[in-house]
Amino acid sequence: MKKILLSIAAVFFAALTANAVVTQQVVLKNGTVLYGYTQKQDMKGNIVFCTEKAVVVLDGDNVESITNERSYKLKDLNTKWEDWARQNNVVAQSDKNASLTLCDIIVKSGIADNLVAVADSAAEPDKQYDGAVMHNAYKVRVLERGKKVKYLELIPNIYNIKRTDIEAIKGERRGKALLSGINRVYTMKNGREVEGQYAGETNTTLSLFVNGDVVETFDKGDVIKYAFRPVNPMQDIFEQSRLIDCVRTKAGANICGVMIEQNYSGKKNSDNYVLIQQRSGGIQSVKISDISEIYRDENAGYAPKEDIILSENEVMINRTPATYVNVVEENDMLYPDSINNKVLVEKGGKPAATVAVEYNGGNRTGADRFQIVRLKPVQKKRETKYVFSYKDLAMSSIRPHKVETSVNNTTRAEYTVGGTGLFLLYDAVARKALLFEIK
Repeated sequence: MKKILLSIAAVFFAALTANAVVTQQVVLKNGTVLYGYTQKQDMKGNIVFCTEKAVVVLDGDNVESITNERSYKLKDLNTKWEDWARQNNVVAQSDKNASLTLCDIIVKSGIADNLVAVADSAAEPDKQYDGAVMHNAYKVRVLERGKKVKYLELIPNIYNIKRTDIEAIKGERRGKALLSGINRVYTMKNGREVEGQYAGETNTTLSLFVNGDVVETFDKGDVIKYAFRPVNPMQDIFEQSRLIDCVRTKAGANICGVMIEQNYSGKKNSDNYVLIQQRSGGIQSVKISDISEIYRDENAGYAPKEDIILSENEVMINRTPATYVNVVEENDMLYPDSINNKVLVEKGGKPAATVAVEYNGGNRTGADRFQIVRLKPVQKKRETKYVFSYKDLAMSSIRPHKVETSVNNTTRAEYTVGGTGLFLLYDAVARKALLFEIK
């Protein structure tokens, strides 16, 4: 039973497009690779798998024809095709009028492959055919033809597969900029615990990324507990979980939340269990022997925090690059030597604007790195200067209400700034500044 449940357990990594849900890379024994997530699995090992992308391999003898082969302008296709074509050097990066050849794959009638697409999503993306065998693929890119036919599908689809058809499940490391996610903690028979990011599994092994890109592999039989731990202590587990796990019991009950543990320390399924944390904060225990199936839905509360990787002394204001200007001191007044390089901040009808300043200051971090002051226009020799004073810095500067530094040494300071006009972020040590204007 352990092997059946493991493939549906939460696997989270940063391979997400704008609307895609890609949490697993499943490699089948026939060479097919599915990218997506396990939507449902019963205790007989039947799996419903939702894909955002698939590289499908078919026996050439089972293919009736490769038809409707034609060239499409990239600009007329889904942006995924353009990204794939340019990243794989199928078309020149600079060719704005590039085309890509796509086709339809028609499979011989009566053929029953282990891989069954249950939704012809390319032709009718919102229609599903329960129990119908839909082999044909439309508007795909042929990668190999002949004895084997291999094609790339970049339109969401749904596949029925069996656990026994799976060669391996693979994970990818979270991107360095992603500050949210779920780690796994494996407990061994000897009591040893190992925490890391999910790296993959086969029928007999489990793997974790443990130190950097180092992968540690374990025999499945040696692991008696799988715990799932959120990596960001500033967020709850629901904000860091891309999907919601739901357990349907044989008695007909549905228990939904985030799976936080699978325990196989007992000898019988009636002694083993899973733990589901619910939104209310309660934790529900379900015996393995009582489970009918497990299914998953997208989590509307998913709110990952993403960092930004900056070089030393690089600064962003509301995720817009900001440029330093020199500060000139004249009598009791200070002013920037130029106001051309300013970041525009939209107030959006609110009484005050939130100004988020992100920077990598090397060894210079902390809440006092920048002070915000409002600049005042002063006429000087037929020229308007935007000035401030040391008194303004001491008495009227705006301090951040929140400062945090990530593992990437990126400091994020948030300020609440009322009113409109031209403002300056002053670095007293460097005697330089950054400008922004609130409208």
